[in-house]
Amino acid sequence: MKTVNLLSLIQMSSLGEIFNNFLALSNINPKEQEIEGIRNLIKNLDNEKITANQYDDFYIGYTIPQIGKEFDLLRLGKNFHLNIELKSEQDLNEIKIQLIRNKFYLEFLDVETCYITFAYNKENKTFHFYQLNQDNDLVEITPTDFAKLLKSQIIDRNALIDTKFIPSNYLVSPFNSTENFLQQKYFLTQNQEQIKKKIENLINTNPANTSLFISLTGIAGTGKTLLTYDIAHSFQKNTMKILILHCGILNDGHLLLKEKGWNISSIKYFSQSLNNDFDIIIIDEAQRLSTKQFNEIKQAITNNNQKCIFAFDKQQTLSNKEKLNDITSLINQIPNIRSFSLTDKVRTNKEIANFIKGIFNNRRNDLSICNDGNIEIIYFNNLDTINNYIQNIDNSEWEMIKFTPSQYNAEYHQEYSKNISNTSHKVIGQEFDNVALIIDDFFTYDTNGNLTYLQNTYYNPIQMLFQNITRVRKKLKLLLINNPVILERCIQLLK
Repeated sequence: MKTVNLLSLIQMSSLGEIFNNFLALSNINPKEQEIEGIRNLIKNLDNEKITANQYDDFYIGYTIPQIGKEFDLLRLGKNFHLNIELKSEQDLNEIKIQLIRNKFYLEFLDVETCYITFAYNKENKTFHFYQLNQDNDLVEITPTDFAKLLKSQIIDRNALIDTKFIPSNYLVSPFNSTENFLQQKYFLTQNQEQIKKKIENLINTNPANTSLFISLTGIAGTGKTLLTYDIAHSFQKNTMKILILHCGILNDGHLLLKEKGWNISSIKYFSQSLNNDFDIIIIDEAQRLSTKQFNEIKQAITNNNQKCIFAFDKQQTLSNKEKLNDITSLINQIPNIRSFSLTDKVRTNKEIANFIKGIFNNRRNDLSICNDGNIEIIYFNNLDTINNYIQNIDNSEWEMIKFTPSQYNAEYHQEYSKNISNTSHKVIGQEFDNVALIIDDFFTYDTNGNLTYLQNTYYNPIQMLFQNITRVRKKLKLLLINNPVILERCIQLLK
């Protein structure tokens, strides 16, 4: 997206196809209402002696990559940034809410931002400028006040706007940033908001004495866990009794939520937890249910006329048995189940996301990977060196995750992972800024190009690697043990 001069934009807006070609060249697609808003904004500044070049370098309709948050007008500055929203209506509460939301996203930038709304009513010929102050109060300012802001901003003409926004800054995990989650210091994406409203409406309007089944799916990075727990939080505040059954080991975030009064139990103890005291039962990571657990839960909810949300990602199974159970198909076969799917990925770094696709299939040569230095490859040819490296890694910077070992037999991967505490099962649903993983010499590719493993293990190593590698938000460190095949593939992907 290119910046434009607002005055120039308005003066060429009557040129029809030529104007449309300019918009395409600048990679912007303003709505007619936005053009009208800019036209009225400039008209209301006619008496403020603003020079033509002081309308330079505005982004129109800029959207934060991966997050999807859009701003009407945004200009980057060296002393402050300027955000202007254009409103054809003058609902002060809506204006305030929008600017506070904008502040949440823009306060991560390197300098402060001024938040302005220009509200106009063409029919009544009324125009107002509003500014959000430091106390998040909405204050009306004069056109002269606004003009001073416009004139005093030192425009940063060399700024690369996409590099200013790091998607992970805006992502809150119920498990890894639990306090921020409880204080609701986050916003849902538009996709999440839409699904939340539909689910809440279904539950609130469901007839008494009838059960309701809902499925919520989303692959890694779509914010399924956040949305699931956000829905639970909302209903709890409305005095409904919620039970969350987590199909895995409870992590520190779960335990903190339990301390705060949440009803959360490991699926191990589901039979003791299930009763008719609860209004809503949420099954988190439901793809890991056994057939017996699924049938018993389904029957209990039907008998008790409760509401149930199955939250799951079909790809995140950890054993061959879980995969063969295919619980997701059983969930989808429940009569009258209402299904929702998250589609927008918000967590995953695009560089890492495409790298993961390429690692799991060496025939994926259609991937565009911009090597921004977020992926580090380290190769050692023996176990002694890898163990020495692991012992001395900075655990405050890197989250190391190992494969879950068998309870019955010794497995090869245990020889290099004794000093790592986090397992594939322990990190289910969690996310970390920087993740370090080990790929040993038994990983290779089959004749179809798919990643495979040449030793027998109790849990599926391909599925565990996928679980572990999709926990990363910012940086990935891959430690390769005597595996030139995977090293060569990494080089192909990153060159």
